[in-house]
Amino acid sequence: MLAACSNIPDEPAVPEALSIGAIESIYVATNRNITPGATLGIGRTSTLRYLDLQVSLPPGRNAGEIRTNPDNPNPNRNFVIAQRILFQNQEAFEANLRSAVRDRPAEGREVTVFVHGYNNSFSEAAFRAAQLKHDLNIPGEVVAFSWPSRGTVLGYGYDKDSVLAVRDMLEEFLIDLSKSGIQRIVLVGHSMGAFLSMEVLRQIDLKDPGWAVRSLSGVVLISPDIDIDVFRSQAKQIKPLPNPFVIFTSTDDRALRLAARFSGQPARLGNLSQIGEISDLPVSVIDVTTFSKDSQTRHFVAGSSPTLLSMLRSLDSLDQDFLRGE
Repeated sequence: MLAACSNIPDEPAVPEALSIGAIESIYVATNRNITPGATLGIGRTSTLRYLDLQVSLPPGRNAGEIRTNPDNPNPNRNFVIAQRILFQNQEAFEANLRSAVRDRPAEGREVTVFVHGYNNSFSEAAFRAAQLKHDLNIPGEVVAFSWPSRGTVLGYGYDKDSVLAVRDMLEEFLIDLSKSGIQRIVLVGHSMGAFLSMEVLRQIDLKDPGWAVRSLSGVVLISPDIDIDVFRSQAKQIKPLPNPFVIFTSTDDRALRLAARFSGQPARLGNLSQIGEISDLPVSVIDVTTFSKDSQTRHFVAGSSPTLLSMLRSLDSLDQDFLRGE
């Protein structure tokens, strides 16, 4: 049960992978520290670093599947980071991102910001962002916001503190992104990253009412590790909520079942069984429990079930009428 979120150490770049697998370009903003081995670690810093990663997805993999071998990564079989580029500053990052967005067709000129969850190393967060971009045919560019998770199953407390410590940095990042000339921004939060996303939207809207609906094209929460009363309190301060606002849930999510036990509550938002508890809120709840059996992880069914991924791809990049429940 504790292993529902896997532990993948940071990995070296493997340049030969550029000519082997399917390459997805992922932008990264992170406040992780740089270790003596020149990798991004678990320590917290007070500023963001910005990177462009070329992630290689191995040939012959199934949709939703992420295979890794941190000790001896093989690009013919494993996800690997083929190339890392560290931007000198935020201005260089934003200029490069704007240029990449402008070069896309009109329907693809958007940015999806992915905020990972508990027990994720730097490489795991990058791999998940690349897998989602590839398997869902996400239009536009994807930015992984990588906060310092300890990357162990016993690091829940450290991870929660890291989330609280990074709120202001994610707030500043989203505001700067919205001012950079990029017209469409979608925010996607998984697990504890969904809690971080909601906390940040709440604190921005308290200062600048209506910012979220003006600045975001949509919000997606996947298996959100959020107390239901806390979520209602957060949502109350975001007026109005962005549309679409989608929550993927599963009653078969064992990781959230354990988190609920830790908190002394019967359920978390991501595994609630009584939708009526939030039915008065303008959100769309999609229960993916049925698809959990063919998913690589039951804590990320929306992104790792081949059957569900196939259905979502057929909806033209998450057709908004579907997400609104219409």
